[in-house]
Amino acid sequence: MSAAERIPERLSWMSGLLDPRPSDAVLELGCGNGVLAALLLPRLTRGHYLGLDRSTAAVAAAVWRNSDAVASGAASFRVVEVAKAEPERRYERIVAVNLNGFWTGAAPELARVRDWLAPRGRLYLAYQPPNAAALARIEAGLRENLQRHGYTVAAVEVAPLRPVPGLCAIAGAD
Repeated sequence: MSAAERIPERLSWMSGLLDPRPSDAVLELGCGNGVLAALLLPRLTRGHYLGLDRSTAAVAAAVWRNSDAVASGAASFRVVEVAKAEPERRYERIVAVNLNGFWTGAAPELARVRDWLAPRGRLYLAYQPPNAAALARIEAGLRENLQRHGYTVAAVEVAPLRPVPGLCAIAGAD
């Protein structure tokens, strides 16, 4: 990442919140152009990162940004929608940033994602909405959907991001 590129504050926050161990397997749903991956990969010295996104252009940018990790086998990226994904392992950390489908509607993908969590693994669902008034609505929707699909909400973290605070629900399936 060049010095001219700014890292979104919400992704720096999420990198710290996830705090993966060196051997963790991390799955990012909606990985975009791989900025969060680039922040996490230096800490996954014996682990693995998989990024999924439905955009071919985003995945191409993520592969380019993280080409050394892809070449070494430490990271991989796939063009696929969450509802159609079939990861080949379980993950200690699963993260999604600003994927609205997890708090709006019935969120059926949460049932599939639960099966991808390793024992004692954690799901991190983070949002930085356009306005602070949406935070309470997002939290309520997340809690309802996570509980409906068999998760236990371990914590809800709020960060004083600019221009609008961020929220992250952390849940487990154990």
